[in-house]
Amino acid sequence: VSPNAQCYNAAIAAARALRDGRRALDLLRRMRDEDGLEPTRVSYNAAIGACEWLGSPAPALRLVEQMRAAGMQPDGYTFA
Repeated sequence: VSPNAQCYNAAIAAARALRDGRRALDLLRRMRDEDGLEPTRVSYNAAIGACEWLGSPAPALRLVEQMRAAGMQPDGYTFA
């Protein structure tokens, strides 16, 4: 059984809850690169939230740019 976007979103959200920004970013990368799935707004927002624990805003800002490049506009959850 191959994971879908909802599976990845749940895993990224779990990484965020565990304050594991690196894991969240790795899951987002794997979602795209290994499983060929397009991240959703939920995927990006969960990963951006997990970046809080990385100690630098740079990874989160890169994700916002990737989100925009994918045609998604940030929303209230993106910057919460």
